[in-house]
Amino acid sequence: MTSLANAPRVLIVDDEAEMCELAAESLRSRGYAASWKRVPAEALAALDEQEYSALLVDINMEEMTGLELCRCALEKQPDLPVIV
Repeated sequence: MTSLANAPRVLIVDDEAEMCELAAESLRSRGYAASWKRVPAEALAALDEQEYSALLVDINMEEMTGLELCRCALEKQPDLPVIV
């Protein structure tokens, strides 16, 4: 198995666990270090803890919309590529 220690990190944010798992597995199979959060506030906390190469966000979530999350995320990591 290939080590993902130096792989680009992608944070997935979706309130549906199945979608998170599917996206994470797909990214990992392509060499990315993918992790996920179901709660936007937890994703923002994760962005405080480490740098990510990209953020993959669901648009429709209960706590806040994907666009609101993107705005908050870009305040923390202004150069972060975001996919909605």
